[in-house]
Parts: sequence; structure tokens; C-alpha cells
Amino acid sequence: MKTLILGIILLLTSCVPQYVTDIGEQKCDLPYRQVNGACCLDKNANRVCDLDETQRSQTIVREKPLVLVQELCHFPRFECKEKTITKDFVQITLKLERDEIITVKKLILPVLHCQEEFDILMNRGDVHTFTVPCIIDQEVASSEASVEVIIKPILRYSNGQIYNYGILTPATLRGEIGGLVQQ
Repeated sequence: MKTLILGIILLLTSCVPQYVTDIGEQKCDLPYRQVNGACCLDKNANRVCDLDETQRSQTIVREKPLVLVQELCHFPRFECKEKTITKDFVQITLKLERDEIITVKKLILPVLHCQEEFDILMNRGDVHTFTVPCIIDQEVASSEASVEVIIKPILRYSNGQIYNYGILTPATLRGEIGGLVQQ
């Protein structure tokens, strides 16, 4: 019985073709081929090493470099509801989050060399859109931002009733803004 099984195995293995490419002195068993004097895997038999094909297919050519953009809109005391950056202006929609009264006097974007003066009074929950004229000649813009304000704190009893307004305090709130410049 062992002889019969051994005979069947020998018969089957002898029927499997063993192709060999012979170039020069080095012999390569298929699916290997000799390319540039060395044996390498070439499953699709196109005489190019499969490793070289994989490396070539992973190379991507772009006309413009890929730029990673961090979308930023952060201002203390405010929630940034929306921002728009174009070649002509920067527009920011802010909602006052704190329980105080703030008068926005000036918005400065020093890196972009832009600023605009305002006299906007905002209470808690108020939303206002600020537009700063600006000439931007790049595809991505990012800048620190300074908001010059006058803050009037509101002092309340535990039941929520106002009992006093604090002292008017001028302050500069530092934030940042950035993102793609829209056309």
C-alpha cells in the first residue's frame, strides 16, 4: 500500500512542468526570472521584477504639492460660528458665550496685515459677523488674531437676578484664524 501511494506521488510530481529560464550561467525556476543578472519574482511574466512594479505603482505624480490645511477659528469668550477667508476679506461670525457685555472695538490680523475698527455692543448669546478687508495672495491663510474689547462683567444673585455691573475693563483677546482662501 505504501508503495502504491509513493508511486502515485512520484507520478503526479513528474507531471508538473518545471520550467527554467536559462540566461548565462544562472538558472531561475518559474515564476522567477533573470532580470539584470539576478533572479527575481515575476508572476505576470513581463520581464519586470514584481517588486519594481509595486514600487512604481506607489509613486504618485502631482502637478501641485499637497498642502495640509488646518482650519482654525478660535477666540476666547466667543464661539466661532462661521468664518470665510477670501482674497479680499476675512469674515468671522462670533457668538458671545460669557455672561457679560462686550463692546468690540477692533479686530487685528497681524500676519495678514489687516485690521478693522468696530463699535459693536454684544450681550451673552448675541451673534455678530465681523468683516475685515484684507488682500490675500495665497491659497492658504493663517494668522493670530487680536480682538480689542471693553468688557462689562455682570454680577448676579444665585437666582439669576442682576445686582451689579462690574467695572468697564479694556482687554485684548488673543485668538487665531486660518484655512483655505476661497476664490
